[in-house]
Parts: sequence; structure tokens; C-alpha cells
Amino acid sequence: MRGQFSIQSNCLSGGADTLEAKTFVPPDDVNLTFTVYGVNKSKNTDVYVLNTKSGEFKALTSSPHHYDEASGAFPDGLYTCVKHAPIKNSAYPLIDLFKVKLDGSGEMQRLTYFSDYKGYKASNGVVSDDGKYLCFQLGKDGQEAGVGFGFFVMD
Repeated sequence: MRGQFSIQSNCLSGGADTLEAKTFVPPDDVNLTFTVYGVNKSKNTDVYVLNTKSGEFKALTSSPHHYDEASGAFPDGLYTCVKHAPIKNSAYPLIDLFKVKLDGSGEMQRLTYFSDYKGYKASNGVVSDDGKYLCFQLGKDGQEAGVGFGFFVMD
């Protein structure tokens, strides 16, 4: 066991409804990404990273009125894959995948453009162990982020 720590939704800034552990960050698997749902009792979600040795955590996204959910980590240990989209009137927006820097700077790079096409989104990104491929699934308007209708591999 790395250490003992506990993170509860009420200890985060503004409180939250729920937390979800996502993925250990390679190459050393010390950091763990997690998603916080219902930030400030809203539809907003944000992504955090936890150092499992120290128990310290920091926000990777701080996007009011946006859906941000951690999806997969890049093998260089510098970035994580995040589902990201503005939340308008839907808890299940048309999302795309972004590469987000793990240093807490909030730096994001868009990877997919499915939401540019009416009714479609990309979600659930998985990065290959060598970082050469990104697998993700096709989603449709009105469906939860985890619901898919096929998947793609991008190099």
C-alpha cells in the first residue's frame, strides 16, 4: 500500500456531489487522476490529480459551466486525456477529447473534432502504452458520456 489517505467530496473547494477515480499516471503510477462531479452543486465537473505518496491533490481543470472528465493518461506522465465541453442545457453535452497538462497549468490541446458535426461526440479516450495511438468511442447527442456506438483508433 502506498500510503493511507482519504479524499471526500466535501473536502474539495465548494463541495461536490461525487468523485470518481480514473487512472494512474505512468511511468511511475504515483499520481492518480480523478473527476469531481457536481462542483459547487452544479452540472460542472472538473479533473484533479492526486499524489498517492503525499496525499496532496490539485485541480487540472477549473472550467465553470463545462464538463471535464478524465479519461486516460499519456505514457510520458505529462498529460492526461480529458472529455471536455461547455454545458449549456444538457448534463450530457457534445464532448470532444483534449490533452491536458498534468502540471496544473490548465493547458489544453484539442484532439478530436466530432462535436463539430451535429449530433456527435467523441469520448472515453484510451492512450496506448507507447503513446502512438488513441482509441475512443463515437457518442450521440443526448447520451451519457460513457455510451458508445463504435470506436476509432487514431495515430
